[in-house]
Amino acid sequence: MSASILALVLALAGLDIQNAIPAVPVAAEEWVEPCYEQAYYGPDYYEPTYYAPTYYGDPSDFQNAGVVYEDGTTYTWYSQNVLPGGGLDIPGRNVNDEGYVCDGDGNICVASSDYEIGTQLDTPWGDAVVYDTGCASGVVDVYTDWS
Repeated sequence: MSASILALVLALAGLDIQNAIPAVPVAAEEWVEPCYEQAYYGPDYYEPTYYAPTYYGDPSDFQNAGVVYEDGTTYTWYSQNVLPGGGLDIPGRNVNDEGYVCDGDGNICVASSDYEIGTQLDTPWGDAVVYDTGCASGVVDVYTDWS
């Protein structure tokens, strides 16, 4: 069997021919940004392979990844430490134990240009209410206290 056919068979089986480690295909909507590149070097050989950090729903995963794609929505976060948003009318504004800026009812505060201010949303981190706009269509910015 030629090397190229063997490489194709191993690739279809989800195996990395260079390092014989399982390669797990990830659907685009499951990718979490930013991805990192792992390259294999050898004599006249370079092939970049992209892997997505795994997102398990933990706030620290979201904080480190920066963006999460779920059900056709792109979730990003922005920090009140960078963009204070003092002009936002958030009744009972507080920061919960996970570092999300919340209103007095415990709803996470978000921004979205696709929904009117006051719209309630279900996010991967719990119930949210839109308090701001100005992000791209399809994006929900989650307001946090992270640095």
